[in-house]
Amino acid sequence: MNNLYRPLNLSRRTLLRGSAIAGAGLAGLPFSGAFASGAAAAVAAPSIIACPTWGARAPGPLDVLTRNPDKILIHHTAGPNSTDYSAAHAHAVARSIQNHHMDVNGWTDSGQHFTVSRGGHVLEARHHSLPRLQAGSGMVFGSHCPDQNDQAIGIENEGTYTTAAPTAAQYNSLVQLCAYICAQYGLPATAIFGHRDYRATACPGDRFYGMIPQLRADVAARMGGGDRVGLYRPGTGTFFLEGLGSARLGDAGLVPIAGDWNRDGVDSIGVYKKDNQTFYLKNSNTSGVADGAFRFGNEGDIPLVGDWDGDGYDTIAVYRPDNQTFYLKNRNDNSGEADGAFRFGSKGDIPLAGNWDGDQYDTIGVYRPDNQTFYLKNRNDNSGEADGAFRFGNKGDLPVVGNWDGDAYDTIGVYRPGTQSFYLKNRNDNSGEADIVIRFGERDDLPISGRWR
Repeated sequence: MNNLYRPLNLSRRTLLRGSAIAGAGLAGLPFSGAFASGAAAAVAAPSIIACPTWGARAPGPLDVLTRNPDKILIHHTAGPNSTDYSAAHAHAVARSIQNHHMDVNGWTDSGQHFTVSRGGHVLEARHHSLPRLQAGSGMVFGSHCPDQNDQAIGIENEGTYTTAAPTAAQYNSLVQLCAYICAQYGLPATAIFGHRDYRATACPGDRFYGMIPQLRADVAARMGGGDRVGLYRPGTGTFFLEGLGSARLGDAGLVPIAGDWNRDGVDSIGVYKKDNQTFYLKNSNTSGVADGAFRFGNEGDIPLVGDWDGDGYDTIAVYRPDNQTFYLKNRNDNSGEADGAFRFGSKGDIPLAGNWDGDQYDTIGVYRPDNQTFYLKNRNDNSGEADGAFRFGNKGDLPVVGNWDGDAYDTIGVYRPGTQSFYLKNRNDNSGEADIVIRFGERDDLPISGRWR
C-alpha cells in the first residue's frame, strides 16, 4: 500500500482519472459532494476448474444459502511447497484435500470454497460454489472457519507460507479470483482477511498474512480502484477526496498527509503541525478529532509517510532540509527515535516516497525544482546514488506520486497550481508526456493522494 505524503503537502496516491474529467471546468468548486462515486468496473472471470473436472467425489448434504458472503478468508494448506506446477498436480492436491476433509475431519465435502495451486490453477473445491459465484447470488455453507462458514468465502492456497512467499503464478491467480469474487458479490477489496483474523491459528502463515494489505491493494487495482486524487484547502483545513466528499481535521494551515495507519487497506487523512512537530492521524476519512498524535522531528522538518518495512502499515517520517537526511520510523509512536536515517539529495530538494520497483517497500526519492527532475531510490540506504532520474513538469509545479494505473508501481506526476491541474504519468521515464491530465480545485489548494476505499 503505499502512501506517502509529499513535502509541500503532496502525497502519494492517485485519482480522478481521465479525459472525462480533465478540463471539465471544475476549478473553483467547493467540492462538498462535488465528486461522484463511480461504479465498480467489471472483472474478467478467471479460469476455474470445476469439481467434476478434477475428479471430486460426490459430497454429502450441502446447504446452499440465499445470503451473499460479506468477506473472503485466505488460508494455506500447510503442506509441501511443491515445484510441480502442472494442472494434473493441482487436481491431485484438490482430491487429497477433499479426502482428508471428508475421511479424517468427517465433513461432507472440501471445507473451503476454492483452491489455488502453486502453479496458479484455480479450482472449485466445495460443490456448487462455482455456479453461485458465477450468478453472484448466494453461497454454499462452508467448513473452513467456525462462525464464518455462512459469511465468508474460503480460499485455500497450496503450500506453507510461514517464511516463504506464494509463487508469482499463485499470487496473481489469487488476485484475479479475489477481484472476481468481490465484483460478483459487491464486496470491497478491504473485505479480504486472513484465517487468523477470525480464529486462533497460524494460518495462512506469517509471510502470507503480512501480504494481506498488498493483496487488498492489488485486488482493488484489478477492480479499477487504484489511487485517487484529493485536495487540501489550507484556509479551512479541509480535505476533498474523490468519491467521498469533504472532511476537516485540525486547524487551518497545517500540512496534509495520508496513509494506511491501521492496516485495513484504505488510506486515511492526517495532518502535521509544524509548530510542535506533531503528526495527527485519523483511521477514517471523516471530520473530527485525530485517533492518534505522535511527536517526531525537529523544527523545519518536512513530513512524509511510507511503509518502510513492508509490514502493511504506513508510518511517519521527516526530511531535514538542513542536512538532506530522511529520518524514518517503523511505528507510529512517541519514542522519538528514528529506525533509519538516510542522506540523499541536495539543498532545495523536495522529499518523496513510493514503491518504485514493485516490491512491498516504500523507498525515498527527491524532486529537484530547479531542473524539474525526480531522483528515485529503490533502497533506503546511504549509497547516495539514485536508481533513476526522470525529468517531468514545469517550473513551479509540485510533485505528486501514486499508483495511477493500478499496477504494482508508484509513478511520478505534478500538480500545477497556476492551472489547478494534475499531470500524471504511468511510467517512470523521460518521455515527458502525461498519461492523465485532471483539472480541479482552487488556486491555493494543495494536492494529496491515496487509496480512499
